[in-house]
Amino acid sequence: MKHRALAAFILLGLVSLFADIAYEGMRGSVGGLLEILGAPLTASAILAFGEAMSYIGRLIAGSVAYRYASPKIYKILLLTGYGLNIVVVIMAFANQWLLVVTLFFLERLGKGLRAPIRDVLVSELVTGIGRGKGFGLYELMDQVGAVVGPLVVAYLVAGQGYRIAYTALITPIAASLIALSAALTVYPWTRIATGKRGAVKPRIRLLIIGLSLTYAGFTYWPLLAQRMVAQGLSLETPSILYSLAMLIDAVAALGLGALYDRYGSYVVLAAPIVTTLSSSLAILGHYSLAAICWGVVVGFYESVFRAIVADRTTIRERALAFAALHLLTGLAWGAGSLAQAILDTHTYLAYLILTETLAIITITHSLQKQP
Repeated sequence: MKHRALAAFILLGLVSLFADIAYEGMRGSVGGLLEILGAPLTASAILAFGEAMSYIGRLIAGSVAYRYASPKIYKILLLTGYGLNIVVVIMAFANQWLLVVTLFFLERLGKGLRAPIRDVLVSELVTGIGRGKGFGLYELMDQVGAVVGPLVVAYLVAGQGYRIAYTALITPIAASLIALSAALTVYPWTRIATGKRGAVKPRIRLLIIGLSLTYAGFTYWPLLAQRMVAQGLSLETPSILYSLAMLIDAVAALGLGALYDRYGSYVVLAAPIVTTLSSSLAILGHYSLAAICWGVVVGFYESVFRAIVADRTTIRERALAFAALHLLTGLAWGAGSLAQAILDTHTYLAYLILTETLAIITITHSLQKQP
C-alpha cells in the first residue's frame, strides 16, 4: 500500500504540474491580454471575483463530497474540474475582453470543482511524513509547472502573440488528464468515503475566517500585471515576474510546511505580515520585490493553511472545511483587489494595515481556543 500511495502522490503531483503549465501560464499573462483588448483597469480586479467563482465551485464540490462521500463522485468532480482547463485554449481566439473574463471564470470554476477533493486525497497520502511537509512537497512539484508555464507563455507571446501561446497549452492539458486517470486507477480511494457526518466546529470556522482575512489585503496578480503593462513595461514582464513568484512559492511552501510541522500553528501568524509587505511594494511600484513576497504568501496558503485545516478536521468534514477556506479566501481576495483598483494609495495602505491586523487577531484567538 505504501508503494501505491507513493505512486498516487507522484501522479497527482504530475497532474498539478501539467495543469499549472496551462492555467498559470494563462493567469500570469491575462492582465496583459486585457490591456491589449482595451479593457479598463477594473477588468483585472473583476478577475479576482473569478477566484470567488472558483471558491463557489469548491463549496459545491465540498458539499457534494461531504453529503455523498462516494469515490465515484470524487472522481467525477476531479475529471470535470481538470477537463475545464480546455477553456484556456479557447481564450486564444477571444477578440473582446468580456469574453476573456467569461472564459477565465469558467476555468476558475473547474479549479474549484477539483481543489477540495484533491486536497483531501493529498492530506491522506502524506500522513506518514507530516502534513506541513507533505503539502509543501506537493506544492514544490506543483510549482514546477507554475514556473515553466508563464515562461513558455512569455516566450511565445513575445515572439508570436497570445493566440499561438494559448493554443500551445493544449499539450499540458491533455497530459494532466492522462496522469489523473492513472492516479485514480493506481490507488484504492475507499477510505475517503468513511466517517460520520458532523458540523465543522466553531473554532475551526473562526480559524478559517482569520486565514481568509489574510487575502483581503493580498494583491491579485492580473491586477498587478495590468499595472505593469499600463506603466510601459514589456508584455512578457508580468509572466517573467510571475514565474519568479511561483519559484519562490515552491521553495517557501516546503520550508514553511517543515516549520509548521516542527514549531506548530503559530507559524501562520507571519502570513499577514508578509502580505502587508507584498501589497505595499506592489502599490508603490516595486514589482520585483513585490513578486518575491507574493510567492511567500502563496507558499503559506498552499502548505501551512491547508495543513492547519487538515490537522483539525476529520476526513469526512475535510472537503467541506477546505471548500469554506477557499470560498472565503476568494471573496476576501476579490474585495481587496477591487479596493486596490479604486482607492488612492494612502487610503489603500490604511485598509491594508487594518485587514491584516484583523487577520492576526482572529487567527490568534482561534488558536487559543484550540483544546
